[in-house]
Amino acid sequence: MKQNSYLIKALLKEAQPQKRIQITRRVLQVKRKLALLLALVMVISMIPMSAFAASGNTETIIRGGVPRVADDYDSEVRRGEFTSLNSIIIRQDNYSVDATNFQLRIENGSWSGNAAYSVTDGVYGVDHDGEYSIASRTDRVLDIQLDRAITSGNDFEMPLYFKADGSGPVRVTVDPLDSGITGGTFTVANTAAGATITTIDDVITFSEVGSLDPIRIEETSMGSLGEGTHRVRLRLPSNFEWTGSEPTVRFINGLNGKASDNVTRYDGQRDLEIEITIDEQSRTRGAILIEGAQIYATSAAREGDVEVRVSGGDVTSETFLVAKYSDFDVTVKADGEPAELISGRFESNFDDEAHELQTLVIEEEVRDALLNNRRTTVELPSWVKILGVDVDVSGGDSNITFHGVEDDNEDRIENVRSGLYIFEEEDRGSNDIEFTIDSDSSDETKVELTFYVSVQASREGDIEAVVSGRSGAEGTVVLGTARKAVDFEVVGAVTTLDIGTKGQPIPDMIISEIDAEDILEGELIVNLSGGVTWDDYTVTVVDGDLEIDDVDDSNNQLILTFTNSDTSSVPSTIEITNAAINVDRTPADGAVNARIAGDAVRPNFSSANGATDEGYFDTGWVHSVKIADILAGGVAPGTDMPKVVLTIGSSTFTVDGNAEVAPAAPYIDAQNRTMLPLSIIGRTLGAEVDWNEASRTVLVTKGSDRVLFTIGSDAMVVNGMSIPMRSQAVITGDRTFIPLRDLGIALGVDVQWDEATRTVTIN
Repeated sequence: MKQNSYLIKALLKEAQPQKRIQITRRVLQVKRKLALLLALVMVISMIPMSAFAASGNTETIIRGGVPRVADDYDSEVRRGEFTSLNSIIIRQDNYSVDATNFQLRIENGSWSGNAAYSVTDGVYGVDHDGEYSIASRTDRVLDIQLDRAITSGNDFEMPLYFKADGSGPVRVTVDPLDSGITGGTFTVANTAAGATITTIDDVITFSEVGSLDPIRIEETSMGSLGEGTHRVRLRLPSNFEWTGSEPTVRFINGLNGKASDNVTRYDGQRDLEIEITIDEQSRTRGAILIEGAQIYATSAAREGDVEVRVSGGDVTSETFLVAKYSDFDVTVKADGEPAELISGRFESNFDDEAHELQTLVIEEEVRDALLNNRRTTVELPSWVKILGVDVDVSGGDSNITFHGVEDDNEDRIENVRSGLYIFEEEDRGSNDIEFTIDSDSSDETKVELTFYVSVQASREGDIEAVVSGRSGAEGTVVLGTARKAVDFEVVGAVTTLDIGTKGQPIPDMIISEIDAEDILEGELIVNLSGGVTWDDYTVTVVDGDLEIDDVDDSNNQLILTFTNSDTSSVPSTIEITNAAINVDRTPADGAVNARIAGDAVRPNFSSANGATDEGYFDTGWVHSVKIADILAGGVAPGTDMPKVVLTIGSSTFTVDGNAEVAPAAPYIDAQNRTMLPLSIIGRTLGAEVDWNEASRTVLVTKGSDRVLFTIGSDAMVVNGMSIPMRSQAVITGDRTFIPLRDLGIALGVDVQWDEATRTVTIN
């Protein structure tokens, strides 16, 4: 290879530019052909040699196919009596083969019969009409003497008598021993544990008497149910009985016409006993069908699963589920996989699939399980609003009535069985809905509800429906998953900015579509925190075919405009690079965040009065990402922390003796823990603080330590480890408060309490 490389370099060096291009192309062509040849050689080397058994002097086939047998199968059904399931045939392929010797070796089994049999007396040790004979044998190897040539029309065929050892598929290898026969390895049987497998077509739900689906007792291999009588018992749990007319027993497939039955025990008993007589073993796998069986739940029966234990004869003992018993049972489920919705969408037609959740099914398993005229509530997450519903009620004359909403014609939605109902404009602001079901006792009632919803643009995750009330329908199911229209990330480290300074650089930002057309016609706005304005930037589409019609800025807003013809056909990526911003003198210490907003990514935003009752949200952003810190005389991350003294109930605190005023006062909660306002944590602890509205979490970072609080949780996550707290992070009066003692321990900060002065000192 090195010589070839040197030759190529020499040719290129001596060639004129035009010739050098031609030589390069020839070299590339040769390299491609060489790579293709090497890939082909590698593929061929990975194919098992047994796959080439039909390419050579002879070909080998297994007549009778590859049966499934019991893991202890033996061709010797009685001593000295053998039954063959298949045979091995070696026939001429390209050339004939003269009389010769070869071997047959068996894997995951052994040759039937006693290995001590002499060659002339054993089952293999006979001369087969001058065609072949067994020269010698062990449990796993047969030495074959071929007494005549294999030519066209004159095949070698030998029945296979073997015993499986349960370790896997039984295989036979043809070893040519330097003869003209083509070697190879062939699967001659697959094994299965146990003699039978017992199943039922479907599990029913019943309240007193239930008619079971057919019970199937199936052989795992041909002949696994031996000849003779088998007393099969099917036992119910305590307080359940077999009832009604005797079930019908049928024999199918390999057992058809080879067996008979007699039901000896049934009505009023826990045990169903059947005498099954096998007159002749099956040559293909057979099955026993038990049809028409009924079970009765006594007054002492317990609700839940009903399992039957089957045993007796050669039937493999096992327990299987046949029914579920319940006095009253209602199923609450989703009619398929959750639908994926894009947060922030707001189409002109609310029955568009952009708003459609998976169908919610409320179904009676037994009649009268649903209580009439009792209200049922379906509640979705607080960040979802219901715009309308598609109804389908089946089962007799059952119907449904909705409460507190009207359709878009301002008509009540009552006593309906089917139809699409978009709610009246002022009824689209709720995440829950109430209804009553009028259930017809003549049949099981089934209610299918397909909700059309609006999802808050800044939220994502599972859209769960919680079904509750006094009707008997209860449960929680996932009807959809919400995702944001775009991803937004900052590239590089967060910078520190000075107040009153223009043209300060900030990290690059990337806006990425998840799917094509996720960015709609309209404006996409990158909005900066207050007191900060855009100075310079470069906006580029680096992936995909999205086109930006216009780029402009206004104070703290960078505005990207898209027309209908600009939307993408493949997911696209936008980069904002070489950006700089201006910081005036009004901001206090804290983070500068960039937020993604605009009707191109969240058209369901409106700040108009009453709009939130019409399906809109007043949250105006999709993503919020920290891009910088402003240092206006506070504690920079990584510097020494001053001495801070806080007084319970007072918003005035001191920093190294200098008085300052906090937006809220610390207080002591019910667990006797000091709660510190989030807004002064950075100032008092020398830490960075990030608030995530979407997940309702607070991330406090000091040096290499990271502490995550979740509102309402009594555990904090310190450097990835969950640690319990005596108090929770809470929101009180629109202010977020954090347990000071727990935070101080997590960050290694000294916190001292003075009961006399009711002050906390942080060193």
